[in-house]
Amino acid sequence: MVAPLASAQTTGNETATTGNVTVPPGGNVTVPPGGNVTVPPGGNVTVPPGGNVTVLPGNATLTLTPSSINAGEKLTITGSGYGNTQNATLMIDSDTLDPDVPIQTDANGTFTANATIPAEITSGSHTISATDATGIKGSATLMVNEAAAAPSGNATLTAPPPPSGNATAPTGNATAQEPTP
Repeated sequence: MVAPLASAQTTGNETATTGNVTVPPGGNVTVPPGGNVTVPPGGNVTVPPGGNVTVLPGNATLTLTPSSINAGEKLTITGSGYGNTQNATLMIDSDTLDPDVPIQTDANGTFTANATIPAEITSGSHTISATDATGIKGSATLMVNEAAAAPSGNATLTAPPPPSGNATAPTGNATAQEPTP
């Protein structure tokens, strides 16, 4: 129970096993990132006028495998610290990055997804981020390698020059002789 006119702040997951949580006028309940308020069946959380319950979005973590990649290649993104069973959206810088399948976190707030880095992306450092439906966001830096330079210009094949000068066919008479026994 929260005392009248008090401000209650939780430090993690708080579970009311019986009864009710009542926040008096002007009181607040603040749940830090990753924290939960769980009310059992038959329990209530009552917030009178002027009071509020605030759940602050937390920061999640992303791991990129590999952390350095070529444009057009597949990236594996692993996230943790998100809300439980939440849909999540991937971004590369300020553009949407489409995963192979839609992302939904599991009961522990984690996910693993694969996405192909756009072939037209520039080389250099890019930010990959994932945000769930509750606003929890994580990000990591991806290094996109410079593409190998393609040969430029026109290739020309030249045949060797024909022999110079005049060719002369042998002249004269040829005589065949019979072998002597």
